[in-house]
Amino acid sequence: MEGLFNVPLKRSKTVGSQPSGLNNPQISQDEIFTELFHQYTTKSKDALQISFITSTKKPQKRYHPFYTHQFFGNMEVILGYTNLQISLTYTPSGRHCLLEQTQEDMIPFKNKDNKWNSSPEQIFQKINKYFVEGSLMKDPDAWTEHLVDEIKTGWKPPGKLINEFKINLGKKKSTTEEEKEKEKEKEQEKEQETKQEQEQEQEQEKTYVVYRGTFEDKEFSNYFHTIEHILIYFINAASFLQLEDKRWVVYLLFEKSEPKTQEESPTYLLAGIMTAYRHFYYPDKFRFRVSQALILPPFQGHGFGRKLLGLMYEEAWADKNVAEITVEAPVENFQKMRISLDLMLCWKNNFLLEKDKEDPNFVNQDQIKMIQKKLKFHKKQINRCIEVAWYHSFQKRKQSKIKEEIKEKKTELEEEEEDDDDDEEEEEEFRNFTLATKKRIIAQLGVYDTDESKMRKDLENKFQLELKSFERISQKAIQGLKKN
Repeated sequence: MEGLFNVPLKRSKTVGSQPSGLNNPQISQDEIFTELFHQYTTKSKDALQISFITSTKKPQKRYHPFYTHQFFGNMEVILGYTNLQISLTYTPSGRHCLLEQTQEDMIPFKNKDNKWNSSPEQIFQKINKYFVEGSLMKDPDAWTEHLVDEIKTGWKPPGKLINEFKINLGKKKSTTEEEKEKEKEKEQEKEQETKQEQEQEQEQEKTYVVYRGTFEDKEFSNYFHTIEHILIYFINAASFLQLEDKRWVVYLLFEKSEPKTQEESPTYLLAGIMTAYRHFYYPDKFRFRVSQALILPPFQGHGFGRKLLGLMYEEAWADKNVAEITVEAPVENFQKMRISLDLMLCWKNNFLLEKDKEDPNFVNQDQIKMIQKKLKFHKKQINRCIEVAWYHSFQKRKQSKIKEEIKEKKTELEEEEEDDDDDEEEEEEFRNFTLATKKRIIAQLGVYDTDESKMRKDLENKFQLELKSFERISQKAIQGLKKN
């Protein structure tokens, strides 16, 4: 089957198998119904496919949502269809969405005694509950009118433009030395690329803009209300905001495409959403807390999340009434991105660069207070940055020592004894680092309902995974420092 734009849709998975007992008198009517019920059950995450129309008037590559439980319940299944496909195609701004549905068969049936009957789920009605009235459509012609109006007549995001920048989506930054080597080899292989390929590479450089708004702006409030359901697809505990609450701040990322003809206007393609809330902290101050953040799948992996978070930081630093920056229940990937950004900012401001020789915990409390005052990070987040900086310091000293050993031959006993003393100090320091990190891991794991040996093994495995993560995070922070 094909959608409106002749883009092949992937087949969804149908749960269950063909009923085997329809003509078997020994099988009850209820058993037949149960088997039919499973045959006509589809996983909703497989059935739904999303895309936005780009400035070229073509849809992006379609992608599946991460979550559909708010539409179809905790089981995330749709009843009543076989080989069901649901295409949700948005205009660039996300203000209008076309729903196209195809299936091979539906299940409107009854048994001969009318003891039970069933009918397919009304998909449009279930999804439409989360859309602003009139924004989810089934009529392709009516939807196309909105698309043409948006591209030709021109639509501009509401709110205040706070940043504009260019990124080449064809080039992703490597995060490890191994990836850097591979990147270098690829660059050498491409030295002889043609002029046409170079032009195609240049075309991948896109302009991006970030708009900031609050719900005091009625136009901004109405627009956000129209698109906020998109968060439901990708954030497990996504919730709708109270538009009457003026303490919300929203950051919106768009890909901006210049018009190709005089009849057209710039096109703004929605790429990301981040919401933040100003929680009261003191009578005259507040915490600036990130609530929900989403970079849409086609734009992930290019540093846009760091960009939005960094812009929020700049606003917080400039506002004397902001006492602290926090994040509400961050998922793991967001937390890693956040630590790498925060560590880069600490290093940029000459914090956490070297171990304090007088303090067993890498840095003293005075430096932590200075970070809190200047960067407004929460103490718990600073401690996460300290773990990574501490481990990075070990690795840096280790590499430096290896280089020195290669250059110098140690022949005197006195020198060897001094090295032994240094080794003992480093071992003691690493023990302190390990204890501090494992203490935090244990606190995260919570109550452990198993035997002690299993707990120790799991703790060590988690610790080793953390060390690998620290290496990647520190490399990201170093890359960010070089760019800044």
